[in-house]
Amino acid sequence: GTEGYWILSNDTANFIYNPPQEGAARAVSFIKAVPLEYSFTQSTKQAFYFIESATISGKSLEVEDLIIAYNGDVIIGSRYFYGKITDVPAMGSDVDPACAGYAEAGDIITFKVLTSTGDLIDMDTHDNTRWDNFGMTVIQLSDKVLPQDYTLSSAYPNPFNPTTTLHFALPIEAQVSLSIY
Repeated sequence: GTEGYWILSNDTANFIYNPPQEGAARAVSFIKAVPLEYSFTQSTKQAFYFIESATISGKSLEVEDLIIAYNGDVIIGSRYFYGKITDVPAMGSDVDPACAGYAEAGDIITFKVLTSTGDLIDMDTHDNTRWDNFGMTVIQLSDKVLPQDYTLSSAYPNPFNPTTTLHFALPIEAQVSLSIY
């Protein structure tokens, strides 16, 4: 993160670069290794979520806070917050058995933050977090706040085939029955 360039191309291109000269090599990366319990296996299929902003109780994350990407309850990526724009990798499923449960095209990726005080906080985003191999998505994160009203959003995408997503919110804990006709 913050080192080098990202290039997306749908066309064939030649890539030429000048090799580093003595004393011109970049410094060691400042990106810290994550704790073992929040680590993930590198996969041949990957996407990146670029966190444009991330807040908890209205305050920006700190550099000691760890952003963790999940597919369901499986950790598929993590990165310590290092300010505006922090890239969080999200691995996809491939032949390696260690990648079982990793993302498939169309899966919705969720995020949590492990704070410097050890709290694990569910994060919310109103951005599209659908996973696609080689996907690059800019998102904003904030801690989940209990909604004030009952809400049901429109289906996305609509029309849909074969899947869609419906978001709803409840201001209190309750059992919900949702019917689709």
